[in-house]
Amino acid sequence: MRFLIEYKDFKTKQTSNSTLEVLETLLNEHLIGTFHGDAFECIYTHFVSNIPSTKKTLKLRLLYGSMAEMEIVQQFKNDQKLNLEDFTASLLTVEKAIRKAEEINVKEESYYDKETLLSQYEQLKIHAPSSQEELNKYKASLAFTKKSNYAKRIDCMLKQDQLTKRPLNKLIEGFTVNDPYDLFNNLSYRYSELFSNLLLSAGVYLPSYSQIHIHIAGSLLEAKQELALEPWYKMTYGSVDLACFNEATDTKKEEMLLQSISEGLLLLTEVDHLDRDKIKSVISQVEKNGLNQELTYFQRENKRYKAEVVYHIPKDHVTKTAFYLRVTDLQTNQVAETFIDNLLTFYAGASLYKLAIKKDEIVISGRSGYRAELMRKSEKLPEKYCFSLKELFSQKV
Repeated sequence: MRFLIEYKDFKTKQTSNSTLEVLETLLNEHLIGTFHGDAFECIYTHFVSNIPSTKKTLKLRLLYGSMAEMEIVQQFKNDQKLNLEDFTASLLTVEKAIRKAEEINVKEESYYDKETLLSQYEQLKIHAPSSQEELNKYKASLAFTKKSNYAKRIDCMLKQDQLTKRPLNKLIEGFTVNDPYDLFNNLSYRYSELFSNLLLSAGVYLPSYSQIHIHIAGSLLEAKQELALEPWYKMTYGSVDLACFNEATDTKKEEMLLQSISEGLLLLTEVDHLDRDKIKSVISQVEKNGLNQELTYFQRENKRYKAEVVYHIPKDHVTKTAFYLRVTDLQTNQVAETFIDNLLTFYAGASLYKLAIKKDEIVISGRSGYRAELMRKSEKLPEKYCFSLKELFSQKV
């Protein structure tokens, strides 16, 4: 169970309280890694003091469908300074918060394991600081403990996802290597493009979300400091020895980052019961062919012809790459290929969106809409590309 604690003194308007910050961290250190039912993912407690006489009721409700939010009155000896008296009193008040959560109406099929939470709460009190010196020492390590708590929370969520098998009903739309500190230069972009294309081509389906983001840092602890903020994507995690990475050759850097991506993908495969064979096949393809392999942007086929738009990933996201049309005559196995245009992969959909195989020609058209039209106009690109089948097969490939 995750605990979130806030403070407000209605008289002084003070909202910060270092003693409560330590208390929240201690509770999460011992409780955040355990699942206590699906009724609440968090007990969100507002410690309030000096409440006005006009305030007739204390807040007690279900917030965002998953948080047990409540207000509890607590007076503090000194809300500006970390002190043992306030810490001990607030720690004892937590039991009241745990019990009050049971009064909140939740979905009938949900459950709240109050007894296990209370039992673990009693155990953690044994480990709580019992002197001002111990309290100060715990405060000194707060930053690291908070990081550890966040990682524990993520591990707990992943474990619960693994125990709840969901239908794979969303075809993957994209894969992103998160690189907020620019650790991997352009490799993050190139691997994002590569895995997005290959996982989609392999027909990998996901449960309820459509994109995978992998957060990679110098350690799994550092990586597990980020959660998905929207339901359309899910995070997975990997690590790279940054000291070794910075000293490595370009080839070795590619190998190290690929290893981390592979571990993150296989982790998510286990958690959400994805098609392991398809994902391992994609990883093997990347291991074998590297970053400079030809990719199919899209393809169409009728009884006579198979048409493919192919390209290679450029060195970075601001460099254009050449897109080609390749057409195979399915009756004669003759193959024809021609250049389409140099485009940025991120905006390619503005020009390459639909492919139609007609009687005498192949037509590739871009997206409709103002933004796509503006993009084509700024780059002086046509609305569509038309290729005569007769001319295609009369030229040498």
